[in-house]
Amino acid sequence: MKVSLLKALCIIRFMHKQLVDILDENGFAIGVKSKEYIDKVKDNLPVVYVIVYNSLGEVLIVELPGEDDKKNMFYQKYSLSAATLLMHDEDPKDGAKRALIKDFNIHSNPIFLDKSFFSFNNTKRMGYFFALKYDEEVEVNFDSAQKGEFVSREMIENMILQDPDIYTPSFLEFWNKFNDKLV
Repeated sequence: MKVSLLKALCIIRFMHKQLVDILDENGFAIGVKSKEYIDKVKDNLPVVYVIVYNSLGEVLIVELPGEDDKKNMFYQKYSLSAATLLMHDEDPKDGAKRALIKDFNIHSNPIFLDKSFFSFNNTKRMGYFFALKYDEEVEVNFDSAQKGEFVSREMIENMILQDPDIYTPSFLEFWNKFNDKLV
């Protein structure tokens, strides 16, 4: 079977966009895997997280969809507004914009806050954390979230005090390090 050079380049470009860096215990890339072969529990992965908030100081939290099974450890937990795996050679800001478009059809530039290598349940993530002040209507992609709503910071604080396990580890990581940056 003969494949044209253009078709081969398109296939290579598509495959390259589906590659994710695998990180060592310190957050440095030690290899890459195709997206469909990563182990979200065992592999240390780079992830982009975006929190959306409005002028009233309310934070957009989402309830994650899925089924209650062992593959979906965050079923029905509250999470950051948008998140996505950072693709190999992708700039974190581009990943953040991609997540906002995919999850909410928001075409805006989030602000980079910092990165943080954090652990939960013997899993590690290199989190690239972004924030976006956004006062327009939000359109939730129900493939990404069961629901999304703006919630006051006080309500989030109270919910964390009552039961922190209703939030994803990435949300708690963000909240503990960056919630004071949402101004």
